[in-house]
Amino acid sequence: VASTTIGAGDVTLPATMKTDLHVALAWTAVAPLDLVGSLFITTVQGDVILNGNQITVSGDLLGDQGIFTMLNGGDVLDVRGDVTLEHGNTISRLTAGQLRIGGDFSVLFNNPPAFSPEGSHTVVMDGTAAQSITTQFPANTTDKRFFNNLEIRNGSNAGVTFDSGMPVNGSLDIDGVEGNVKASSINGKVVARGLMSEAKLSTINGQLHATFTHLD
Repeated sequence: VASTTIGAGDVTLPATMKTDLHVALAWTAVAPLDLVGSLFITTVQGDVILNGNQITVSGDLLGDQGIFTMLNGGDVLDVRGDVTLEHGNTISRLTAGQLRIGGDFSVLFNNPPAFSPEGSHTVVMDGTAAQSITTQFPANTTDKRFFNNLEIRNGSNAGVTFDSGMPVNGSLDIDGVEGNVKASSINGKVVARGLMSEAKLSTINGQLHATFTHLD
């Protein structure tokens, strides 16, 4: 099936789906889901509530109008493609769990709190090729868009490129990156392991730890 739309909040889905999934209302996962396709949350009422489950998406995630909710430490949203967010309001909706991203991560211009995680929520950039993090800030709203904890697990030479100044309010953990690293954290610890090239690391009100595999 090329495309499937969830129009009711109590729909039970099979464990594996080969389709693009459109979520039009609040939907709560009751079991893990392996989605071979892309996930679209494109209405104001759209909300994917992980509820302690893992959802794996082989394609992209587009949160145009809607959001996803992660309140449980067991929540894992594993997107192997790109994640693009824009209009949703995530304040108090991203407090725990992991968002794993294999492609690029973009938060676009419109609604300021489209990505405002807190608590123990962690983003893991773990692609195998070049990745980028891009944020567009509406005027005077930089305090509404930020990472909580951020882990860089991309081992490719191209690594992860930050195309904006999106702050990290929690900890920043970088492991085994081959290329140059430039990163900072606010109110959190910066840990960088297995560095292989030039590193520019900083933290405000936190600790900094760095180890190198070798120095040229």
